[in-house]
Amino acid sequence: MKLRPLELRVKLYDEVHSLRRLGLSYSQIIKVIQEKYNEKLSKSHISYWLRDIYNPCGRESIMFDDIKPLEELAFIIGDMAGDGYIKIRKRRDITI
Repeated sequence: MKLRPLELRVKLYDEVHSLRRLGLSYSQIIKVIQEKYNEKLSKSHISYWLRDIYNPCGRESIMFDDIKPLEELAFIIGDMAGDGYIKIRKRRDITI
């Protein structure tokens, strides 16, 4: 089976969730997707997407839009690029 481009998978994923929120059944969702995008989705495919078993990015459970830049991460990346070494120590004075 040929894998759809990521942009199309994300668009279909969002559309499936929107249609389900409107109360459409799996069969109705399949029909709307077929008419609008000329793409055939199976009931199991829709079920996996709606139950968050799969997502458009494959096995990755994080979406690209969810990634936020952090100052700490930038520091670590810069340190690795500059020195090529990082030593991580656990601080004993921190309680959780």
